[in-house]
Amino acid sequence: MIDKLIAKISNPIAASCSSGSSSFSTQHRHFWSLSLLVVGLSCYAPSSDAAAPETALNNSPAWLNLEIAGISLSTAPEKISEKLAAQGYVQSGEHAFLKETPLAGGRKTLYRVEVEDNTTQRSITYTRTESGGRVKSPIARSRIIPEDEQVWVRPLYAAVCEQVQEAIRQVRACSPAEASDIGFGQGALVKVSDQVEAMLDASGPNTAAKIIQRK
Repeated sequence: MIDKLIAKISNPIAASCSSGSSSFSTQHRHFWSLSLLVVGLSCYAPSSDAAAPETALNNSPAWLNLEIAGISLSTAPEKISEKLAAQGYVQSGEHAFLKETPLAGGRKTLYRVEVEDNTTQRSITYTRTESGGRVKSPIARSRIIPEDEQVWVRPLYAAVCEQVQEAIRQVRACSPAEASDIGFGQGALVKVSDQVEAMLDASGPNTAAKIIQRK
């Protein structure tokens, strides 16, 4: 492409110069060709400011579609209570939704989802814990994460910790993904895009997750 560009520009120059003077030398033509080649290469050189794939991903609106407990930051406010009610949650106050399921020995699994949308941010916070019962038995962290959590825990983990450089994984404190334990952030929010922060600590006995979009 550059050779064609040189030929296209240098031929008229040479023709013009030879019509005015037959002394337009071969050295002069070589000088012009070399100059045009340098200009052509600079025009076609890739820009060092081009966004890296990770940067493009991190700025993607796809973050807003990542789900926690079946809802996302892009879920319409009027649909949130409907989606959570379908899973057995009951609204408690303006922002919180609660659910509990029985366990052996009189214990319970307690679920809590908090959804906030104000002038500065939108956020979803999820917790699952076990409590109650007369007999306190050791909690086995090796227990597998419940399937209904895995359907959103793994995509959230993948978006933050997979297909990124190892240095980014370390900054985001990504733990190895296992069936019984998966997470990032070590209990603290990590920045995953210009506007979005998230954290995840999921295990068999309990799970905590949060995603925030700064406005």
